Amino acid sequence: MFRFTIRELLILTVTAGLAVGWWIDRRELGADLTLASEQSRSWESRSKHLELEIDEIGGQLADHGLHIIWFCGESGSIASVCKVER
Repeated sequence: MFRFTIRELLILTVTAGLAVGWWIDRRELGADLTLASEQSRSWESRSKHLELEIDEIGGQLADHGLHIIWFCGESGSIASVCKVER
């Protein structure tokens, strides 16, 4: 018959607990990655939509002698509307 000491059972329990904990963590990371990927696609779609709206507004402003200038820096992008001298 098999005989195990308390030490061996403790090592087995700790090893099994670590393995289950690692597996649960990896499974949750996969779900987080899927969610982040979906959110990224959503924000990209919204960004494209806003770019199209800004281009449309820029076209309407051009009819009045105005245009949009973008300043891109480390802290982000800033838009400014300027009058075109004719």
